Amino acid sequence: SLKQRGEKRQDGEKLLRPAESVYRLDFIQQQKLQFDRWDVVLDKPGKVTITGTSQNWTPDLTNLMTRQLLDPAAIFWRKEDSDAMDWNEADAL
Repeated sequence: SLKQRGEKRQDGEKLLRPAESVYRLDFIQQQKLQFDRWDVVLDKPGKVTITGTSQNWTPDLTNLMTRQLLDPAAIFWRKEDSDAMDWNEADAL
């Protein structure tokens, strides 16, 4: 969409590779929403990175930054030769 709008990437932003996808969940109406648990299943080898972004309006920074990339909340993966899924230890409950 950056190319479509003729915009340049901001620091930390990257273009998606062919095998990557972005899914958007809009919580504008539900500001106190929290995730207590992730249920992630990988049927085949691959990697899932769950990252949050914030587009909160801030009058003093709006001209400088419209999107703030947050640290990945969780990373899950499954290797080619494995039937089990792995994840970062910090993401396990």
